[in-house]
Amino acid sequence: MQKGWIQIAFERDLKFGINRVELFNCPILLIKNDKNIRAFDSLCPHRGAHLGFGQLENDDCIICPFHGCKIGLNNTGDYGFIATEYNLFIKSGLVFINMSNEFENGFKDFFTTIDETHFIIPGFEMKVNVPPAMVIENAFDEMHFRTVHSIFNEPKFTKARSANGEYIVEGIFDIPKSIWQKGDASVFSLPYTARAFSPYLVVSDLGGNYPYFVITSAVATKQHESCIRLSIAVKPNENKQPPAIDLCRYLIEQSKKGLELDKKIWETMSFNVVQRFTNQEKSVIGFKTFCNQFK
Repeated sequence: MQKGWIQIAFERDLKFGINRVELFNCPILLIKNDKNIRAFDSLCPHRGAHLGFGQLENDDCIICPFHGCKIGLNNTGDYGFIATEYNLFIKSGLVFINMSNEFENGFKDFFTTIDETHFIIPGFEMKVNVPPAMVIENAFDEMHFRTVHSIFNEPKFTKARSANGEYIVEGIFDIPKSIWQKGDASVFSLPYTARAFSPYLVVSDLGGNYPYFVITSAVATKQHESCIRLSIAVKPNENKQPPAIDLCRYLIEQSKKGLELDKKIWETMSFNVVQRFTNQEKSVIGFKTFCNQFK
């Protein structure tokens, strides 16, 4: 079981009825009707058959494809069998799950505030052959930003105070002028904050005159394979409307290009060698320590 918050789906991709969600060693069912979406363990509590291949009956039970038992979703089903339900949190088309009901780490309150003050724009999925924590670690790896992503400086991250148990670092990015970062300067020094709520979910905030959030989640789908889901959140303009759609697409496309650069590095790395860290990588070491509590 992957503990802590992860994004399990985009709501746009879910059909009505049973949706089978690919999670390594822990398959999940998302059941959608015209009122809500609910999440359940897909393994039948009778003999372990995959309930995702069963039949939904009146949103109250799933008929198991193996023995035909009615597995309850609301009340006890045949022989007292009932599916295990998991906690979901849905905002602006992003579907999050916390299967352990632990490690809230302030995520729901933080993300609700973003949802109330920004326009959240669902982004894209990307498969990578790397463990999910490696994807999220990237937000805290200050040494790689200049080399891989061509920012002008190597940001010196400092650990920020955490009120709810999340892992937070802060730094400054020197980035070039773009169609998003407008102004007279050719280089912009912008505050950067990364908040990890689990080994599988980070929200990064690039400030300045044109701030925005990047919401990145990675979940293991197979051994050594992850599915990344990335979205952005942007502030309304002076008319309380979202920025122009081409600007929002630009931010999403830039994020995708950045991940594609990371993917080339990740998928040619060896994870069997002993990793040696320098004194400049305290933020990465801190993130790894943060992840240890979720094991």
